[in-house]
Amino acid sequence: MAMAIHSAKIVSELIIAANINKENEISTEIRSSIEKCYARQWKRLFGRRIYWGRKLHYFSGKSRYTDVFLRTVQHLPILKDNLINLTHGKTIF
Repeated sequence: MAMAIHSAKIVSELIIAANINKENEISTEIRSSIEKCYARQWKRLFGRRIYWGRKLHYFSGKSRYTDVFLRTVQHLPILKDNLINLTHGKTIF
């Protein structure tokens, strides 16, 4: 849910910056520009989270790795904190 809210914030800020409202028609080049900016910002904001989420899912989904992974995280709280930081975003302002 947080990623959806962040995504909406990104696109709404881009629309506001482009000075688009209900009365204005959006030209193809403005729309293309907004889409490119959105994709860049989305990747910057979520790319690392998605990458690490996939890696963690891979290891937690394999039964032979799960036990070792969980024991390691249990004994190294700093690792747990780092994994949480890699897969969770920042507060929206």
